[in-house]
Amino acid sequence: EQIENAQKCVGLELYLEGALGKRTKFQQIDYTQLLAKTKIDNCTENGESEKPDFETLPKDVMLDDDTLLNKPKLTDPDNNIQGPLTSLHLAAVLATCFYKLKSQAHHELLDEEILANVTLILSQPKVWSVQSLALLLRSKYEKKSSRRKERSMMQIQQLVDQYTDSKAKLSQRLELFYSVLFPARWEVQRELASLYIELGVTKSALDVYERLHLWEDVIKCYISLGRFEKAESVVRTQLSINETPKLWCLLGDVTKDEVHYRKAWDISGHRSARAQRSLGYLYLRDKKFEESIPCFQKSLEINSLQENVWFSLGCAAMLTAKLEVAAKAFHWCVSMNPDNSEAWNNLSSVYIKMKKKDRAFRTLQEALRSNYDNWRMWENFLVVSTDVGAFEQIIQAFHRLMDLKEKYLDVEILGILVHSVISGKEDNKGLPASRLKTIVKELMGRITSQITGNAEVWKLYSDFYKDGQSEEEKDKFLQFLVKANGVNIQSPGWEKSQEKIENVVKITIELAQAYLDNAQRQEQTTRAIQLLSSSKLNLRGLITKLKKNADCQITEEMDKCFSESLSKLEAELVRTVNAIDILKSGSTP
Repeated sequence: EQIENAQKCVGLELYLEGALGKRTKFQQIDYTQLLAKTKIDNCTENGESEKPDFETLPKDVMLDDDTLLNKPKLTDPDNNIQGPLTSLHLAAVLATCFYKLKSQAHHELLDEEILANVTLILSQPKVWSVQSLALLLRSKYEKKSSRRKERSMMQIQQLVDQYTDSKAKLSQRLELFYSVLFPARWEVQRELASLYIELGVTKSALDVYERLHLWEDVIKCYISLGRFEKAESVVRTQLSINETPKLWCLLGDVTKDEVHYRKAWDISGHRSARAQRSLGYLYLRDKKFEESIPCFQKSLEINSLQENVWFSLGCAAMLTAKLEVAAKAFHWCVSMNPDNSEAWNNLSSVYIKMKKKDRAFRTLQEALRSNYDNWRMWENFLVVSTDVGAFEQIIQAFHRLMDLKEKYLDVEILGILVHSVISGKEDNKGLPASRLKTIVKELMGRITSQITGNAEVWKLYSDFYKDGQSEEEKDKFLQFLVKANGVNIQSPGWEKSQEKIENVVKITIELAQAYLDNAQRQEQTTRAIQLLSSSKLNLRGLITKLKKNADCQITEEMDKCFSESLSKLEAELVRTVNAIDILKSGSTP
């Protein structure tokens, strides 16, 4: 309300709009860019008396990048046209930025809104304090971008240097100084040091922190540099001056001694979330999962907005089979950060262990929204979708897994899918799976085009056409069964396994019956005899191979298996030969 009143007082209406433009030098297609626009009440008197002295204003460092433009290049240059703004207008826009930062949760759209407003301010430099703060705000956002991080560092360095620059007079610096919450010099220097750390220039950051007597940051730098003895010396020196929970925690970080964290907890009056958090992490690193759980819980009781602590609590609870605790922890994670795919995935794993498969299915769907390329998650999703009967999602998961791993295959789940579709089983929505027959056939076609040497897949593919009514479907049934049989017989060592022998014999007999059915539909006797001759040749070849290995069997079970298999094959061979003889005699088999 106060921000709105301030804008009204200076006659400003601030709004956002989109305009087509480019952000990179080689961009071919224009995309929508967010712009901050204003409407000015010309009747309002704002007291702008003189033109700014640009020489005294802080320098706006240009972006020197081989790809990104310094600012968006709009398709319609007229969109860049903005009426002149006074220093009070610019201060009101800047106040709006800080209000949004403090009142709204962080998200990418908010970042774009802030940067659009900052760009508007920087387009009309007028006042030293407003321009400086706008440049600092832009730098804080740009340090998140790898291509803009260098400009961010150079800009903050320039802002630090201007404190001792004599170009701007005191009166110029003080204009609107108390209206924009201008930062102290040491705060800007600290911002520069934090950027040094992000860039890996820890030694330069250390020099800044030591100069500012920011001992806690000094200690963190020494720890980062691996100079633990020096870090411990600095901590103990500061503790001798003033004991604080944070210093005791830092000593614990250096020495990896839980005693120091407990000391921090005690002198804080049991109010230091940091102490319990650090103690929990120490136990977690030492694989003392049971001991870490109460530490994390105490820390979260004090400050529940610790996403990483909730995640660590969930992991520790999972490893100790405390599933209710784990579920609550991961639920908090995804509530705070819906894009945390690992938390979603772990939450689904917990639900699976709790036998809540419907919940696991839904949580995995959320996990995949933010981690679409994780094949392990897709594999989990495939399994859970099968458990809950979500056949459409099984198909989706198979396709995605084959995108990520070209020859991915799970024959067991594929079999469940195929037979469910053939039988018309209801899915998790109560709809018949038979409605998916066409897209499952497409899936089978994709699988067999990449994996040609799996007999089970060809057999499943043939099952789709087993009860086909058209000639095309019956021909495909025979065609795919021939492929399944061929792969089976050519696989090495099948005759040494009872299970494999029974499977080969079963498919061979089914193939022989398919040949016979197909022959009976032929109008030309010659074609029918050709089909049955192929069946006869296939049966004789298999019988010969089994007889060759029958004498080598040393167990009674295998001997019985060979005997029964040969009997079935020989009976089918007799049937096939009789059918050929009938055809040759001019009758119908």
